[in-house]
Amino acid sequence: MRIVFYSASTSAHSNSSTKTTYQPFRADTWDEMDRLYPDCEFVVAGPLNGSYIFDVADGEICKKPEKVKYVLLESGMSAEDTAELIAQQRPDIAVAIASGAVPFDWVPIKTALIAEELQKRGIATIANNTLVSVAAFDKWRSNIMFRSFVKAGGTFLTSYFSGYVEDHDLVITGGYPGRLRDILGIWVEESDAIPAGDAGMKHTFAYKDVTYPAEVLCDLSHTEGAETLATYDNDFYAGMPVLTCNTFGSGKACYVATRSNQDFYRTFLTDIMKKAGVEPLAEGSDKVEITLRENKNGSFLFLLNPTDESQEVTLKKAGTDLLGGMTYQAGEKVVLPAKAVVIVQSR
Repeated sequence: MRIVFYSASTSAHSNSSTKTTYQPFRADTWDEMDRLYPDCEFVVAGPLNGSYIFDVADGEICKKPEKVKYVLLESGMSAEDTAELIAQQRPDIAVAIASGAVPFDWVPIKTALIAEELQKRGIATIANNTLVSVAAFDKWRSNIMFRSFVKAGGTFLTSYFSGYVEDHDLVITGGYPGRLRDILGIWVEESDAIPAGDAGMKHTFAYKDVTYPAEVLCDLSHTEGAETLATYDNDFYAGMPVLTCNTFGSGKACYVATRSNQDFYRTFLTDIMKKAGVEPLAEGSDKVEITLRENKNGSFLFLLNPTDESQEVTLKKAGTDLLGGMTYQAGEKVVLPAKAVVIVQSR
């Protein structure tokens, strides 16, 4: 199987002053993928600057993988031209990729448009849906989408800095969290930045009789109909809400006003998902990242093991591993070696 990973990131940097390297090197990561899946051929396509998939120094790729092919895309190429260049690589499937913290809403729109052009050429793709990507870019449409979702019985969970700006990054006036204010049932008076490390006071809150840290930023919020689930323990905002949940229509909208640790998120998200009727996509190691994507060709379960040790998960549905070719039955365990990826397709 020939797989093309492509990026549409177009954020430009100065070639003379920018050096983008990773540990491990991106080139080494691609080589490791090639080693893990010897029956597959991999091609990586993207623009030189801002793609976050190459190791770049002084305007050039400074390190390349041994077997994985690189294809450079010109910055500003249209979706049609990009798709044509990718199609020339004769892929069996094309997968859109992006930085883990993409700050630009137009990146998923571009990858989605490229995917549409690839599909016209008969190439299977895994990418963002265009309609969803456009809705995410259009903050007003996002507001309508969230509002309708919660009113209809959905559960919406968000955190600090949500709803502050509109499409052009202009602050929405009238109080934070902007258009989400009535959905969340809170008003954020101020956001207090917390010194990192040992500097300053340690901030905490208690949830279900367990104390957790409040770090990086603490919102000073007031409820406007929301139920308070937890409050800050100390400093001048002791007693102010840190966890809230608001009934909006037939659904719930919950807000986390600070950053905490993994133990808290594991506990809180488990509670939220149980109340919402959300079940895990697979059982087993909580160190495996699991994502489900669905389209007319079936469902695709992405299993990623980012650790240095082997991990196991148990599937709930039968399917075929697109990379390794193995067929799994419902209830069967999947063993993921260190840094491995498995994509299971179910129809």
